Amino acid sequence: MLSKKNSSSVWCYFTKNVNKSDEAKCNLCHTVYKHGHGTSNLHEHLRRKHQSKLDADKSKFELDKDLDLRFQQGEASTSTSKRSFRETTIMTNNSINEVQEPALKKQTKQLLLSKRFGIPSEKQKTDFVRSIVEMITDDLQPLSFVENSGFQNVIRLLDSRYLELLPSRRTLTRSILPELYSTTKNELQDILNKSSYISITSDIWTSLNTDSFMTITVHTFDSAFVLKTFVLCTLKLENSHTGEYLSQTLENIFNEWGIRHKIVAIVTDSGANIKSAVNKLRIPHIPCTAHILNLIVTQALVFRSPYGDTDNTDNDVLEPNECQNLNDLLKKCRSIVTYFKKSEVANRKLAEKLTQLGALKLKLKQDVSTRWNSSLLMLERLVELKEPLTYALLSLKNGPVMLNAQEWEVIEDVIPILKPFEVMTTELSGENYPTLAMVIPLVRGLYISLVSKQMRTYLGQLLKQKLLGNLNSRFKLIEEQNPKPEFSRATLLDPRFKKLAFQHTINAENVEKSITDELSLLISENLNEENSNISETPEIQTTSNNEAVDLWSFLDDKLNTERTQVTSVSIADNILKQYFSLPRANRKSKPIDFWIKHKILLGELFNLALKYLVIPATSVPSERIFSKAGEIMSAKRNRTHPKNLDIVTE
Repeated sequence: MLSKKNSSSVWCYFTKNVNKSDEAKCNLCHTVYKHGHGTSNLHEHLRRKHQSKLDADKSKFELDKDLDLRFQQGEASTSTSKRSFRETTIMTNNSINEVQEPALKKQTKQLLLSKRFGIPSEKQKTDFVRSIVEMITDDLQPLSFVENSGFQNVIRLLDSRYLELLPSRRTLTRSILPELYSTTKNELQDILNKSSYISITSDIWTSLNTDSFMTITVHTFDSAFVLKTFVLCTLKLENSHTGEYLSQTLENIFNEWGIRHKIVAIVTDSGANIKSAVNKLRIPHIPCTAHILNLIVTQALVFRSPYGDTDNTDNDVLEPNECQNLNDLLKKCRSIVTYFKKSEVANRKLAEKLTQLGALKLKLKQDVSTRWNSSLLMLERLVELKEPLTYALLSLKNGPVMLNAQEWEVIEDVIPILKPFEVMTTELSGENYPTLAMVIPLVRGLYISLVSKQMRTYLGQLLKQKLLGNLNSRFKLIEEQNPKPEFSRATLLDPRFKKLAFQHTINAENVEKSITDELSLLISENLNEENSNISETPEIQTTSNNEAVDLWSFLDDKLNTERTQVTSVSIADNILKQYFSLPRANRKSKPIDFWIKHKILLGELFNLALKYLVIPATSVPSERIFSKAGEIMSAKRNRTHPKNLDIVTE
């Protein structure tokens, strides 16, 4: 029986520390808590960790109390024990327990299920906690999500045993997340240590609070030769983004991971500061192909027709006869979309027209200045909603000026010529397959596609000429290894393309020669290493009169003669001839499968192929981290400390 001092029911589950009067240990999980002059924190621990136990004990207590009362009132004979009376009452007194019986059976079943399944195993506990952490990181939930009553009710409904295992926000922050981060980092470090070649993509992003962050992603083949992408870090930039500062920042990260000597290329945008930073590191810099395509299109969209040139480019809404260039046309489309986005009346009217016409309930898309493909998506959606949009604008009094027939024709004319750029950008932005080797054949395919387009409008013809000119000026020398040889070498070493992707044979031959030189140098280094490992001590036996006897001299002389005749250049040339004699791989196959199959036959050329196939064509993998940056830094996640940002993004 509890003393007056310890009258709280909490002491049924806690034991006081005889040496420290302000400490108590939980009898269920053996956790030690300080309780001071009250027991509120002990009650909170029971509610949060052992609610299922409290519920079971409460149900049992109420049942025993009810049976004791009925026993005292003479509802059972004096010879019937309390235990047998409980069993008899549950089974026979249906009329008395007509209302209470369903709840009683439910509680009994719950207790039996608990006894049947028992306590979760250690693996189940680990998997449960890990799934909670993965849910928070994958869904970008705040760490306090685990303390929400609604989420806890779901866990209690599914399996109340796991409610006791649910970690608190403090536990997540102080132990679970750091441990998981450390484990993940060690696993990644092991992969990088075993890698021979590594490439890097990086990008810088500025938040709404004008805080700058840099993300660095790493690309490599794992031990099973599967192309992998990992985030090394997302860190806050504290100083001005000078080339010197960015270079030192990158150098520190590479040295921390021990990958400086394995990096074969760094892919970024064409910003002067980041290019300067990479050059200071003396690592090959690859310009992001997606950014180049973006420049080609945006520069092509900025032109005016020589017919009816206007000075109204600063107006958001233009009259139909004033739209004589694509800039004005895009502004007019943008003003229509903005009006429907901001006006509740207009948006509701458009929804009504969609319902009346039985069309799909699509929404207009707004473009942004930093992504040209958003303009394409805006135009495509306008064409899809052309009919309901026209009816909606006709029924609105103060709406923007609607597009006329000529402008609709221009839009429908330019969409097909812009679409190939979007397809190429999407194709080159993949992470699970080699992309650098695809740039040359895709550029050639894009050029042929543009030339074949038949434009119906004058603005469409001007756009086509501008796109072809920009494409030619940006990628004119890409086959000639100028200014970056990595594009052409990756293409030649891709078994799907080889020399077939090159427009001019002389360019393919020059690339072949450069690869032969690089391969011969690699072979020469390996031969020198092998020769240095061979013992120089001759196997000479002596006779009784100390005369030397060498039975291997004739063979050694022939081997030395042959070694001088067979140089590393000839070996490299023969390996490349074997490579070109093999059938080309299917275009939709994985190039790495070809190299694994012929690894022994092609020798060192296999390693050279890995070097160039590991380089991505764009810096999009690092930019994808910032596509969710607004959610990462949102008010909903304000309990995520900035120092843990790299943990969240990984």
